[in-house]
Amino acid sequence: MSNTEPRALPGGSSVQTVSLDMVRALVSDADGAVVVQDSEARVQIANEAAMSLFPGLVIGRRPEPTGSPLFTVATAPDADFELTHRGVRLRVRRRELGGGWHSWRVLDTEPGAAEEPAEPGQATDARFLNEVGLRLAALRDVPHTAREIAELAVPVLGDAVVVVLPIPRGRVRFWRSGRPDPGKARRPASSSAPVLAAALAGHVQGARVMSSEEAAALPWLSEMDGEVLVIPLPGDGEGIGALVVSVRYGYDRLRHRTLVDFAARADLAIARAHKWEEYERAITGLQTTLLPRELPMVPGAELSAAYRPARGPLGVGGDFYDVRLRADNSALFLLGDVCGNGPEAAALTGRVRHTIAALDLVEQDPSRLLYLLNDVLLATQSRRFTTMVAGSMTRSGRGLALNLTSGGHPPPLVLRRDGEVEEIALPGTLVGILPHARFPNCRVELDAGELCLLYSDGITEARSGPDGAHMFGQHRLTEVLTSCVGLSAAEVIARIERAVDEWTGENDRDDVAVLVVRAES
Repeated sequence: MSNTEPRALPGGSSVQTVSLDMVRALVSDADGAVVVQDSEARVQIANEAAMSLFPGLVIGRRPEPTGSPLFTVATAPDADFELTHRGVRLRVRRRELGGGWHSWRVLDTEPGAAEEPAEPGQATDARFLNEVGLRLAALRDVPHTAREIAELAVPVLGDAVVVVLPIPRGRVRFWRSGRPDPGKARRPASSSAPVLAAALAGHVQGARVMSSEEAAALPWLSEMDGEVLVIPLPGDGEGIGALVVSVRYGYDRLRHRTLVDFAARADLAIARAHKWEEYERAITGLQTTLLPRELPMVPGAELSAAYRPARGPLGVGGDFYDVRLRADNSALFLLGDVCGNGPEAAALTGRVRHTIAALDLVEQDPSRLLYLLNDVLLATQSRRFTTMVAGSMTRSGRGLALNLTSGGHPPPLVLRRDGEVEEIALPGTLVGILPHARFPNCRVELDAGELCLLYSDGITEARSGPDGAHMFGQHRLTEVLTSCVGLSAAEVIARIERAVDEWTGENDRDDVAVLVVRAES
């Protein structure tokens, strides 16, 4: 039956005609499992309920007698049957559709008296599927996941497997077992490759047999021998790809059931990998609001910074830093910590950075900037606040002149050329919590080779030990900084990060932000 060829259906005294597409639409909307077979007993239509209840069904093939005995029964029209299938008693009706075509509809189900006996190979296939699930669950990117799916399926499920995933601009990427690198091709057209095109579009369910003509029309599938099956990966219903499996020596019901279960795991893994890629793109976009893409070149200064979020699923947090070059070659620099972590803290972090960038256009004194920022945060009535060290840097005869202010943040540390570390005490109040805040400031001169370190409490409060009882502390940070005389700004940050990593080990850590401002030698 073609998509347009009419068929006679019993309808009383008159003859009605419908197309295969119309029948398929009716079957898909039917309650319960429905299967339609042609005059050669090949399954032509089966809805989702039927595919779930009878996993051995393959569109375009006769059912295996051991897999779906119901569909091999020859009987009179309009007959009802009862049988036990996989431990469930079914009441099923068979109807003639004309031209040798007929349908099966499950009318009722009820628990059976006993489960079907286990089949040979079921335990082995269960172990295989369990291993597949564990292997795929550990993957996060689409290419690696698709490659692993193709390799895992051979030789258990087929002689060759190709994972096909649509990509933009009317193309597909495909991964073939035994070949490490993916290929690209034009997306198959429904006119030349109807089975694969329908699977990629999410228009079909269950396994479909691909004709030799269709496989020959796709050069990247033409080498596949034997019977070729196409199993769609529906994702959330939009169609995210397809598995193409070649089976050289026939296909029994048990292996087909395993293939269906394998495809379900592959579908979940690919969909999950797509979600992870979307998540990473979103995180990358969010991070651009939290951190500058790169630090500017400030005359007389060498700058380096680092940020690492807390261990957790989001990958962003409340720590931030920024350096903004001004028209007069001075620069605003800051490092802060919004209370808490997660998306709400990240949102406030972005708001703080953008607010300061706007305020810096009209007010360049760091202390005044914090007063204005405090007023802005109070006006938003946010329950969150931030701590911050802000400063301006200008070239001086000795090296760099820094004007520093603080709002409740850990004190900056200055490393002198002789190895002495000075703590710059600036006891300001938290930003965004009190209407009458205080943000004292001070001036610090850096000679050539000297530096100022700004850091978040994720450094000093990093914990070690099995119970996390011991903090890294400012005294250890001071000891590390003392050993950094003569190092570049980037080398200083690398040494601090290494010391903190060795201290925390596998313990959870908070967000960490570090900024080094060093006077050029």
